[in-house]
Amino acid sequence: MKTRLKQNGRSPLKAARASGARAGQASRRKKLERAVDSIEGAYLASARFSVKELSFKVLRAAKDFTGSAYGFAAYIDRQTGWMIAPTLSGGVWKRRTPADKPLVFREFTGLWGWVLKNKKPLLTNTAASDPRSAGTPAGHMKISKFLAAPAVFNRNLAGILAVANSGRDYDPEDLAAIKRLARVYAIILQRKLAEERLRESEEKHKAIINASQDITYTINLDGRLTYISRQVCAYGYSPRGIIGRHVLEFAHPDDRYLLAQALSRAVKTGSTPPILHYRLKKKDGSYFHAEQKSGVMTKDGKPFMFSGVIRDVTERDQLRNKVVEDRETLRMIFDTATDAIFIKDQEGRYLKTNKACAAMFGLSPQQLAGKTDFDVFPKKTAETAREEDRETMSTGKSMFTNKEIELAGQRRVLYEAKTPLKDANGAVTGVLGIARDITELKKLEAELVRTKAVEAVNRVARPAAHDFNNILAAINGYAVLIMETLKTGNPVKPEIAQIMNAVKRAAAITERLQTYAAGAEKEKI
Repeated sequence: MKTRLKQNGRSPLKAARASGARAGQASRRKKLERAVDSIEGAYLASARFSVKELSFKVLRAAKDFTGSAYGFAAYIDRQTGWMIAPTLSGGVWKRRTPADKPLVFREFTGLWGWVLKNKKPLLTNTAASDPRSAGTPAGHMKISKFLAAPAVFNRNLAGILAVANSGRDYDPEDLAAIKRLARVYAIILQRKLAEERLRESEEKHKAIINASQDITYTINLDGRLTYISRQVCAYGYSPRGIIGRHVLEFAHPDDRYLLAQALSRAVKTGSTPPILHYRLKKKDGSYFHAEQKSGVMTKDGKPFMFSGVIRDVTERDQLRNKVVEDRETLRMIFDTATDAIFIKDQEGRYLKTNKACAAMFGLSPQQLAGKTDFDVFPKKTAETAREEDRETMSTGKSMFTNKEIELAGQRRVLYEAKTPLKDANGAVTGVLGIARDITELKKLEAELVRTKAVEAVNRVARPAAHDFNNILAAINGYAVLIMETLKTGNPVKPEIAQIMNAVKRAAAITERLQTYAAGAEKEKI
């Protein structure tokens, strides 16, 4: 009997116990596999399976397998390096944060911190006395037993899976299960986080594209559009209506060769020109000026698609042409003006002058450049000019003066206007001046003054002379009559003779006045 009971060195009781243990282990392994299958199935079944749902499902499987009362599943935020815990068992904290708000841990401490820092699993059934423990914060439940594994995949730490306070001691099988679930968690977590980052990146780029006024596009190697942004609607097209059409269809006939050559070189060399300028047709048949920047998308080292941005630069080009035209007009005015135009710096050096200005000094504009007033004027004149420049720059106000100067040995009169020259920030950088030679004008003014004086004399002198002559004639007539009635030897006769001589002298003066007035009239004519 005893011999039969001890077959193969085991008693039937021990054999039964071993068989039962093996059956229990097999059952737990199957339970673990079902849990893993459930997690993977949920991930594969729905694209909307979130990180939070994943974390809850993994934590539930871990708690069920180990019989743990508490636990958490958390991931590492790649941007900040912080641990984000979207799951937390109820009862862990006396005062909890809202259920929809994940806990954020910026520092890794205690048992779970040791797991993350060392990327190693940890099993302890004496958590309170474990040297790696940092205790529990106020309001947190006491931890007696702790089991955790880092969620690592391809040596990248993705997160952690931890359980605590099982109704029994944790054993190696629990550790193996937690490690297995943590690895599944890491694999799916990295994929989900990568998907979320990709989705966020796509949304960000989509928002940038939609907010931009530029047209974004992609074309294949044949030159046909595979994508175009909605900004094309501003030119009368719909994105759906032009996908698949060749880009050359929209180019101006005179620009198609340029565009075709650029496309051909890009296919052969795998590189695109930095900027390409050409004209594109709107749906109404008109054209706009386009500036294109593009790049090459490669696969296995070979180009398979081109992407680019098209900017409407019609207004910019029109403005640029207008600036060129205005600049050319100003240059022509500057060069052909008969007035002297000059620009000086703060030190009084001539930076730019027109031909008329340089000609005043018998120089060319190139020869005058860099010189100061002290190089071309007498010292006193130069000092006056320099003082005027300083006053114009310091006050910021324009100055207008008439001045007499000596040029080429001649006295000349100049009318000069000076104004401060400023840069884009409003800082004074020098003086802009215009000078006009008004010497001849001053002569004409003096002549005009003399002519007006003569006219005034003429207006007064001629009538006055006529009236004076009439008076003199009357005096002379009476004097003659008196002289004829007086007898010889009469003492009054000499007095009458003096009167008649005075009349003659007065008549001579009147005649000269009439002659002057007549001469002035002839000069005027």
